[in-house]
Order: sequence, then structure tokens, then C-alpha cells
Amino acid sequence: MRGARRRLAEWALLLGIVAAVTGLVGWRDAGPASALRHLYMLPTAWAALRFGFAGGLATAALAIVLDAPAVLRAIETWGLDADAVEAMVTFGVLLLVGALAGALADRARRQLERFQALLALQRQLSGE
Repeated sequence: MRGARRRLAEWALLLGIVAAVTGLVGWRDAGPASALRHLYMLPTAWAALRFGFAGGLATAALAIVLDAPAVLRAIETWGLDADAVEAMVTFGVLLLVGALAGALADRARRQLERFQALLALQRQLSGE
């Protein structure tokens, strides 16, 4: 029960950070060229390291969904200019960071579990 409550609190903190970044971008009326959109990298990387592949990918997707209206509006208004292309590259980088960091974190956790199992086995065998 305590673990589930902690995990829920961590997800709430993560969503709060994403909402704060979205609010900051909206408050500054930032377009697709805004450097503020790079702040989405922080919660994406944190979620990937904390929750693994699924958490990193979900956070990256959420950041893209929240930032996409500004980018799509700019593409509709000014066409596919350098700022819009840069914003779409940022979307790709968010997905890449979320997926890769999450996959690496999952792999590291599996390796740690194997190591702990081997260590427990070694301790049992040496104790006899």
C-alpha cells in the first residue's frame, strides 16, 4: 500500500512539472521556436529513469501532445519554416530520450535483480 501511494505521489509530481512547463510556455505565449519547450526534457528524462520505458515514452508523448497545438498552428500560419522543423526535431528527441533512457533503466534494473539473486545464492552456498 505504501509503495503504491509513493508511486502515485511521484506520478502526481511528474504531471505537476509537465503542467508547470506547459503553463510557462503558454504564459510566455511562446511559439514553436521557444527555448522553453526544451524544459520538457527534464520530466521526460526523470520519468524514463524512474518508471522505465513506459514512463519515459508516456511522458514524452504527453509533452508532445501539450506542445503540438502551438507547432501545428505555426505550421498552418507560416508554413513549414525552420522554427517548425526545429520543434518537430525536438519532438523526436523527446521520444528518443524517453524510449532510450527508459529502456536502459529497465535493463539496469533487470541486471541488478540478477546480481542480487546471484549474491543471495552465493551467500547461501558459502554459509553451508
